[in-house]
Amino acid sequence: MPRVFAPPEAIFFQEPVTPAIDVWALAVLIHMLLSGGGLLFASYHGITKEIVREMVLTLGKLPDRFWTKWEERAEYFDEEAHFIGNTRLLPPVTGQFIKIYSDRMSPEDVAAFEELARKMVRYEPEDRPSVDEVARLIPADWINGGGEGASR
Repeated sequence: MPRVFAPPEAIFFQEPVTPAIDVWALAVLIHMLLSGGGLLFASYHGITKEIVREMVLTLGKLPDRFWTKWEERAEYFDEEAHFIGNTRLLPPVTGQFIKIYSDRMSPEDVAAFEELARKMVRYEPEDRPSVDEVARLIPADWINGGGEGASR
């Protein structure tokens, strides 16, 4: 799995692969499709430490079992996960979790997708919805092409 799609348990190879890995990857993929190529956790070159840095900047400190395995964390964070790195070396930070422009989707659809994506990219695999739950949570008009954003 390319690192830009991988959840922490896949990056740190600490846990068995479960369908929860696909739920995380699906959130990243849907965001890419809806945003025109934007990643949820950006990296200029797909470098793992940059992707993990963006996860922490966006979602907060990793669970300890991952945090302690991430050897490069001291380049960016203190032990409480406060950013101490060089901001000049970061990809542009928008302060937004979801990077979808209003010409692609209605504000209501963007808010609905953000709510869904936040559930799908929880650090703990057991806290993510199942694939069946995700399918039920995706509005039908996103799939059927009837939504405002889908027509553009």
